[in-house]
Amino acid sequence: MPETAIGFFPDVGGSFFLSRLDGSLGAYLGLTGHRLKGEEVLLAGIATHYVPSARLNSLLNRLSELDTEEIDVINAAIEEFVGDPSLKTWQNWRLGGEVGQAVDRCFSKGTLEEIVEALEKEGTEWSRETLDTLKKMSPTSLKVSLRQIQIGRRKTFAECFQLERWLAKRLLEIKTDFHEGVKAKLVEKREPAWLPSWDDKGNITPALLDSFFFDEKKMRADKDHPELSNRTTFYEYPHRTLSGLPTRMDITNVVYGNADIS
Repeated sequence: MPETAIGFFPDVGGSFFLSRLDGSLGAYLGLTGHRLKGEEVLLAGIATHYVPSARLNSLLNRLSELDTEEIDVINAAIEEFVGDPSLKTWQNWRLGGEVGQAVDRCFSKGTLEEIVEALEKEGTEWSRETLDTLKKMSPTSLKVSLRQIQIGRRKTFAECFQLERWLAKRLLEIKTDFHEGVKAKLVEKREPAWLPSWDDKGNITPALLDSFFFDEKKMRADKDHPELSNRTTFYEYPHRTLSGLPTRMDITNVVYGNADIS
């Protein structure tokens, strides 16, 4: 679900995993709602494995035979059925190459207005299509989602879920874009009338975002603020390396001699 299209934001951990993708890919995906298909989920660094659909039933049968919860054993079983994206798949990935570089240039900006300006400056078919997509989304949701992804990188897994619960409550309290988005898109099948509109998006100031959506003191003082039953948390996925794909930071560390590759 492209959440910004219905006046919401990327929830169920979006602030955690989107903020940890390479470059500005997470901000691009979160704001535009661009959908990844098949192998692209692996190429983006989200999935740990790519299993062709023809092998899924065999994989399920293999997993049902396991009598363990050991992650290494489960991973080894999945590895029996994985498919490797071809060189052609890498070369033709829609978000690779020049488009990937443009994503980083535009979506690394600090505000929605700066992103729009950067896209206008690009002047390519991709940037024009991306602008058209953004302008269909709720500007309030876009600004909330961008800030959410920006600060999610500094939060733990548990803290991201607590933040998202707070953002959901605040969006429901103002009773505007989320209600309008669901009614328009899912019920009446029409284009939503956002409030404020795109022309008035400047009314959603950084100060307003900070005070209403991202005030940590208000969030923790809320009577419904959840204390998670399981206090185990982390800043990075414990099993990120199962994909076998290095991140840009991994590559940078190797190039500059800051990593042990022995």
